[in-house]
Amino acid sequence: MCEIQHSLESAHCQNPKVRNSAIYPIISDIPFSELMDDPSSSLTGVPRDKPVYVICRFGNDSQLAVDTMQKMEDGFPNVQDVKGGLDAWAETFPTDIIPKY
Repeated sequence: MCEIQHSLESAHCQNPKVRNSAIYPIISDIPFSELMDDPSSSLTGVPRDKPVYVICRFGNDSQLAVDTMQKMEDGFPNVQDVKGGLDAWAETFPTDIIPKY
């Protein structure tokens, strides 16, 4: 999973019970502005040969990120947006595991 956040969200949304766990395995945490400014540099380390799920808070920025990743010259053929973002995804877990912010 590749998480796309604005710097303010990133500073406030760290949950050690969830991040990098089996239910939320982050392979990359990319600031949205860096991705939009320089996609190639910001996506270094994100695998192109495996499925990558991109998530953000509500799904808007992750959809823009997916569009950018697919349009790159050496794009990401296995990239998908997590529809509705963290907000929708968190609805599937009890709030003691994933609190809403």
